[in-house]
Amino acid sequence: MMDQSTPESESSVSSSDSIEAPTRHASRPPARAWCLLAAALVIVIGLRLPYSDQLVIDRDETVYFVAAQDLAHGGSLYATAWSHKGPMLFAILGPAVSVFGNSVEALRHFTTAYLLLSMLLVYLIGRRLFAAELAALGAAAYGVFFSVPTFGGLASNAELFMMLPASAAILCLLIFLEPRKSSMWLALAGITSATAVLIKPPALYTVAVIPLWLVLRRARQRESANARLLVRELACYGTGGIAVVGAVFTYFALQGTIAEFLYATLWFNMDYVATVPATIGWRNLFNFLAWTVRTDVFTMLWIGGLALLTLRRRELGDNRWKVVLVWLLAAGSLFGVALGRNMYAHYYLQMGLAISLVGALALATLEIDARLWAKIGGIGMLFLAWSTFAPGRAETIRNSYLQQDQNTRAVAQYVSQHTQPDQQIFVMGPDAIIYFLSERSAPTRYFLSLFHSGRWGYLLGIDRDVPATMRQHPPQLIVHKPSDPRERTPQIEHFVQEKYLPDTKLGEYQIYRLAEPEGTSNHH
Repeated sequence: MMDQSTPESESSVSSSDSIEAPTRHASRPPARAWCLLAAALVIVIGLRLPYSDQLVIDRDETVYFVAAQDLAHGGSLYATAWSHKGPMLFAILGPAVSVFGNSVEALRHFTTAYLLLSMLLVYLIGRRLFAAELAALGAAAYGVFFSVPTFGGLASNAELFMMLPASAAILCLLIFLEPRKSSMWLALAGITSATAVLIKPPALYTVAVIPLWLVLRRARQRESANARLLVRELACYGTGGIAVVGAVFTYFALQGTIAEFLYATLWFNMDYVATVPATIGWRNLFNFLAWTVRTDVFTMLWIGGLALLTLRRRELGDNRWKVVLVWLLAAGSLFGVALGRNMYAHYYLQMGLAISLVGALALATLEIDARLWAKIGGIGMLFLAWSTFAPGRAETIRNSYLQQDQNTRAVAQYVSQHTQPDQQIFVMGPDAIIYFLSERSAPTRYFLSLFHSGRWGYLLGIDRDVPATMRQHPPQLIVHKPSDPRERTPQIEHFVQEKYLPDTKLGEYQIYRLAEPEGTSNHH
């Protein structure tokens, strides 16, 4: 199955509208393309750097950091740290926390480096579809899209992490479609596809383009051996994916948490989606796009106008297969976003790859010399650089977080100074970052009291498990922020009244100390 593709397995092109294999453009990208790409990488670093020391940009990422820290300290996913995100996310973040410790700033730099690598993959995808300059502009659009605070792109969101292996899977497909390429590339596409889905399941709607493309490619040909070749290609792709899934299953089976893994990644996510009517998802998508047009009209006009250009072209010639591939990616990512239904802003990051390729495709159909686009892109990047490094640009956003950051750091420092490393704490509310900064664990595997009520608490058994665990292993300190309505957890509040005394107040946080100090507890 890993043998070299035979001539009969290559696409046959019989007409201008056939779905054909891509051909590389100039084998040696011009210097201006490298300059554009380098400028894009620098701009993205500049966009993200001012927020690197921000404690909380998105609440979800704090749970990812804490779960990864728990694994770095010898914990086990789903047993001592619970998250409904896929396990491969923590296979990435766990080693990063092991290296960088409890430094949020270092993890932000790690996320930025990860994004820069993703941009390089998007560039390599573009090089197989467009001229080098357009590929560089596409990579630039991708990086900027993932650096816009409006979309939550500055945070270490699962969407950012899942799109690198998803992009790698698309790149492997395009390499396989080149003449005389080994079917090994399809196996690699399967491996990276499974990795992306096991970071966050909506990645499925991006990587699904790969088997769909293979089917469309063979369906448009008239060779008798196509059915056999298609089966071989799909089997090769599936083998790579099954290998990753099998390794993950084996790991959790050995850990004794296979049931928890299946529940967290499959059943819980499906139930979470199913609880919101589909009509709400599409309505939220429409409202979000309408809001984006109002708040960022130039970006939406640019994307929308260029997209229309690709649809209006009647004579695309060799570009027709590119239109099919790019719009399949766009449709898949759009559907994946809409399926989320609650439509949090960071869901839209999944559309970044499609948006960057749609823009490059539209520029390609205008049939204007790529060198001119390089100059236009260079001028645009200079303007973006000016706006990025303009005095005060980041301060407005940073100042809105400043007081909260100071209070949270003060609480984490207090916790570190007034507890031993083997003593546990419990944070009532969504400020899981306190666990991370103080390097103290919780007696429960759940880090947010946000989950302790309503349907989620019922689904996970939190309403029953957490109070029981807290009584069995009382934490040394409990951190509470009464001003946050999400902190209302009656079962825990009764427990605090029974066993804890007020210790100190730092900003909005009230800290309680166990009336009868406990010794060492065995969390792991």
